[in-house]
Amino acid sequence: MNYYNSNNEAVQSMVYLIDFLVLNICMLVFCYAMPGIVPNYIYNATKISVLAANFAMAISQYFFSTIVLVGAVSFYNMMGRIFQLVFSQGVIMLLFLSILSHENFLRYCIFLSITFYFSLTIVRYCELLVIRYFRKQERNIRNILFVGHDPAIVNLYKDMISDFSTGYRFLGYYSDREINNCPEKLCHLGSIDDLNSKMESFPGSHSSKIDNIFVCLSHDESDEIIKIMRFCDKNVD
Repeated sequence: MNYYNSNNEAVQSMVYLIDFLVLNICMLVFCYAMPGIVPNYIYNATKISVLAANFAMAISQYFFSTIVLVGAVSFYNMMGRIFQLVFSQGVIMLLFLSILSHENFLRYCIFLSITFYFSLTIVRYCELLVIRYFRKQERNIRNILFVGHDPAIVNLYKDMISDFSTGYRFLGYYSDREINNCPEKLCHLGSIDDLNSKMESFPGSHSSKIDNIFVCLSHDESDEIIKIMRFCDKNVD
């Protein structure tokens, strides 16, 4: 469950814009460097063609947006996501162009998608390096809060903290009893009633901004889970 974080949203928006920029640069390079592949319609109706390509990209971004800001994401996971993004963009663009003109766009879209994929992979790798650098400098940090006393929280904490460059900062956990063999740095902040009091007085009661809440409660505590969900929905912009 996420709280609004303007810094991460700004970075996310920048990544989106770079994706569109890479797509348009690829199209421009094709027009000037490989005119034999580019259909005549692209030259004769450049604005409409570019609009179709970018609209297709916007639809693809909606379904397969970047996961570069996800803390523990691997580069191989990102490559898979990039493939989904590029493939869907290419298919949607092909459909749009085929509706606009009876010319054959298949060869052009295939070569453009291949070029776009490798270009975006290089760009995404650079973005990942930059984000990890800033996170190591304690910028672009994501504050994490846990709720519950299930031992699985400790395992999740250890997995998340294994790579500091993921940018996670752990505020602690709320539960009615402390977790056995809990790492010293994962602090017990209080009971569930204390959490409810904090939520009622939010945001004045929080000295640190919270980006993610991981809830590990039993089904018997469904009312509390719903209360936390509603609180997150209300406070997420």
